[in-house]
Amino acid sequence: MQSLAGFVCLISLSLVSCGGSENAAPPAVGAGLSITSLAPNTTLPGAGFQVQPDGLSALSVQGSGFERGASVVANGGKLKTTFGTSGWLTATFPAELYAREGTVTVHVVNPDGSESNRTEFTVIK
Repeated sequence: MQSLAGFVCLISLSLVSCGGSENAAPPAVGAGLSITSLAPNTTLPGAGFQVQPDGLSALSVQGSGFERGASVVANGGKLKTTFGTSGWLTATFPAELYAREGTVTVHVVNPDGSESNRTEFTVIK
């Protein structure tokens, strides 16, 4: 009977703990927190974009639900982020992220730990 209860617990979609070990819950997806677009969303390997006076590239993130103090995260690393509005952030995008062909996964984390959907920035040949 215990294995049946464990199975029911496993398939449950509830946020209530089923008991047992205390596992960390996955990050909460913020209500209304989402990315709708990146600008740019592609570049060529090694080609800077939206180049700033300091020579660094900048990525604009459009969406909703961004809070002051939010961070843009690319491939798991937090980027230096500037808050514009609840629908717009800009982040300094390190050259090593676009040095080679491939994709970079981008999302936003608000100060309360809630996370947006993930989207991709593509480095194409």
